[in-house]
Amino acid sequence: MSTSLANRFRLPMAKTLRVIHLVFIFVFALTTFLFWQQGQLFSHGYRTSQLSHLESVIARIESKAQYKVDNLRYLKRIFIEAMDDPLFPGVATVPSEITGDVGDSPLWVRELPLPDTLTEDSAFHGEDALQVRQQLYALRKIQGLFPLATGANELTADLYYISRDGEFIVSLSQEMNSLLVSSYNPHVEQGSFVLASPLLNPQREPFWTRQNIAKTDDTLVNAAIPVDFRGEWIGLLGIAFENDAVQKFLAASLPEDTQSAYQLFDERLIPLTGTVGSANQFQLTAKHLQTIRQMLEVSSRGTMRDGSVFITFGRVVGTRSVLISTQTLSQGLHEDFGRFSILLIAMWGIFVLFLWGSHRVICRLVRNMGS
Repeated sequence: MSTSLANRFRLPMAKTLRVIHLVFIFVFALTTFLFWQQGQLFSHGYRTSQLSHLESVIARIESKAQYKVDNLRYLKRIFIEAMDDPLFPGVATVPSEITGDVGDSPLWVRELPLPDTLTEDSAFHGEDALQVRQQLYALRKIQGLFPLATGANELTADLYYISRDGEFIVSLSQEMNSLLVSSYNPHVEQGSFVLASPLLNPQREPFWTRQNIAKTDDTLVNAAIPVDFRGEWIGLLGIAFENDAVQKFLAASLPEDTQSAYQLFDERLIPLTGTVGSANQFQLTAKHLQTIRQMLEVSSRGTMRDGSVFITFGRVVGTRSVLISTQTLSQGLHEDFGRFSILLIAMWGIFVLFLWGSHRVICRLVRNMGS
């Protein structure tokens, strides 16, 4: 009689425990799914935040670059008007006459290493002598505007002029003049003169180039605009930026307390600057760059993940460059979304512990009641 009664109680107790197990499993699965959904929202917010930071840096670079290009356009217009000045002196002027102190700063003039370079006598006393004198006169007249066009704040640069027929280069900085001459290569397909030709640039728009300095690992970043006079292409006005200047400006353009490493690349994804911001040991491989190159063909902005490293990239419109930022997991944990993620995981862990403890207590209580 007692054995039969015990079996009656044992069967409902087993069913009750089974129901309790199923209920707790359901609560665990539902809560874990809700936490996972919240994690997905944090992940989307983190991606948006990284893109927003990158966008702010790109916007500042583009704004400053456009300002420099607008200065070039303005200076080009004044330069052409100065060449067409009816008071233009008819006396021949050679480069040596404007290398001394004229106004506030001297103009440095050097010949370019072009194939079949003309001698000074033939260059300045031949049939093109008048146009050469006009160019030198106009440069001498507007040289006081050179510092205003380049600016000394944030993104320092040097303005220069390259004559197409006279085959000379003029700038205020002797050092920059030497760097431009050593980096000038008329045989390079993407060289300044090739991109300034009417055939490749019929709209006569400004353009950006990158020139390697001979026998060094340094480069010059150039903004240039073709100069036409009376329907004839006569030269090139440009602004040259050294790597150090670009890198300092990039560092100054980053968000405060950034936890990402930023680096500027040219359109072929060759580094233009070193890494600035919050440095990490991560190095972009050829595979990473190839993936970024393919993604940029579809969209001007993008993100990708490689293990614990999050990579954000975007085109800098107008300068033909690409900005890439990288952030490791340890760096990301120091940002708001990283701290929120840690808090979310901690809350999920605490909930699981409470759920497991409640399950143990209720199961023991049911067994005691059954006994």
